[in-house]
Amino acid sequence: MRPARTESGAVAAAASAVELLDGPALLDSARIHRLVSRIAASSARTTLARAYAQGAVEVRARLALDSVPTPVVILRSALAGYRVESYTQSAATVAIWRVGIVGSGASVQPQQSWRTETVSLVWEHGWRVTSFASTPGPTPPLPQTADATTTGDLFAEIPHFTAFSHAEP
Repeated sequence: MRPARTESGAVAAAASAVELLDGPALLDSARIHRLVSRIAASSARTTLARAYAQGAVEVRARLALDSVPTPVVILRSALAGYRVESYTQSAATVAIWRVGIVGSGASVQPQQSWRTETVSLVWEHGWRVTSFASTPGPTPPLPQTADATTTGDLFAEIPHFTAFSHAEP
């Protein structure tokens, strides 16, 4: 079911686009191509597909996915909030605040990343993405704590948790 031609429908489409193109999807260029084809406006499809294909190559290299043995990789994110920047029945811009967790047993220590993903949309037989922009934060401070999980334990435990999809199991 496609989101309605309303402000809340634009928010739902923006949130869905951020969720779909985040995390594990970044590691699969064929999946990214299919997703971009599905959610992008016709005028933005080629540009977004090219940008995400290049991003997938960079992420795979940064996480050393092609190393032997294949490392345990952590790529998770969760949406924390949204703000409607602008809305009309034909176009909208929605800022999505999210937190991500990334790590690779081969190259990147597990770390958090708070970002604001600004999604521009147009109505084209449904809400379609015309562009994404990503900026850091807002990032809440974390207390220095002795309770932090060790890197080895994170790589051992996190893969045993299944990611939610729209807060549904």
